[in-house]
Amino acid sequence: MLNPYPSTATKAQLIDMVFEELGRAGYDFDRTPNEELSVLRKTDALLAQWQAQGCALNYNFPSTFGQSLPTEYIGIPDAAMDTVALWVAFRAAPGIGKTLSAETRKAMADGKAFLFAETSSIPNMKLPKTTATGSGWKPWNIWFPFETDTWADTVILADIVLADPAAKATLDFATTVGNAHQGAQLTIASDASGRFTLQGTLLEAAALPAGTYTMTIRQTLPGATNSPYDTVATVTAS
Repeated sequence: MLNPYPSTATKAQLIDMVFEELGRAGYDFDRTPNEELSVLRKTDALLAQWQAQGCALNYNFPSTFGQSLPTEYIGIPDAAMDTVALWVAFRAAPGIGKTLSAETRKAMADGKAFLFAETSSIPNMKLPKTTATGSGWKPWNIWFPFETDTWADTVILADIVLADPAAKATLDFATTVGNAHQGAQLTIASDASGRFTLQGTLLEAAALPAGTYTMTIRQTLPGATNSPYDTVATVTAS
């Protein structure tokens, strides 16, 4: 969990980190207040999206979207600042004609995976004995209490989810593949466009023309009852 981590930063410090990542340090006098407010709006939108996806970082959201001020306390743990700054820079880069390096996009993916893992809450429970016959506890468990519940360790793979399925046309694209089972190998089973590559959980493409791209991402995990498991994923570039 991220709650025990200290949280001491302001939104102005995040703005500085974003512009530093874009090659425009704090002493850049050409940086306008409107550009800084644009970064804050992108931060509001990004962290609202992450919170809806289950990654709540205790961000100090404004009462009205887009009304954040640089002087406000940011609320997120200091441990999350670097990753959030990288993702905001990624979203701000096209507007100022910048692109992020492959190393930076790898750091983005690793950082996001860490934050989502630290804030995730996975329920762990068995179905009660009153569950309808055919699932849950079996009646014979009452009479044979030492029987091993072999079904409890069954692994079933589920659909993967793209963190950011929208891309900017003609620009490099990167997003994280989420919801994959821990330890599962991810591969692209089919990609008609031939433009995408998958490194770990990082899905990338270079200079996508406008359009909709569909691919099949496969999870392979020894011991899973439905391995290999395919998910059809779609990326839209506009």
